[in-house]
Amino acid sequence: MVRRRQSGFSVIEALVAVAIIAVALIPLAQLQGQASRTAAQHQSLQQRLTAERSALAMLRDLNVMAEENGERSLGGGVSLHWSARPISEAANATRGGFSVRLYTVRVILRDRGGRMLSTFDLEQVGWRPLADAS
Repeated sequence: MVRRRQSGFSVIEALVAVAIIAVALIPLAQLQGQASRTAAQHQSLQQRLTAERSALAMLRDLNVMAEENGERSLGGGVSLHWSARPISEAANATRGGFSVRLYTVRVILRDRGGRMLSTFDLEQVGWRPLADAS
């Protein structure tokens, strides 16, 4: 009996090739998943940093002696909430006719869904004209 040589792949060879390719692709799929998670974390961090910078810019002009608690919109669906607590006695400025006081300000940033993006504390001076000081 003469055997003829067959061309092509057998089913076993095809299964082995598929198994080898699958084993090689698993680390690539894991790498893709990790890259997606890293990109999402980066986007979240970028949003938080932008919101914090906007909050600091807004708070720089805020007089916490006149408005110890409040809320403002920073745009982009982010809201700024603050609560100021005095940490020093009011002092009268020798020039300018103002009473000044140092405050600790608790800042909370929330997204439009109410999820907390960031919270931090800072110290800030509050002021009022001496004619209004008590």
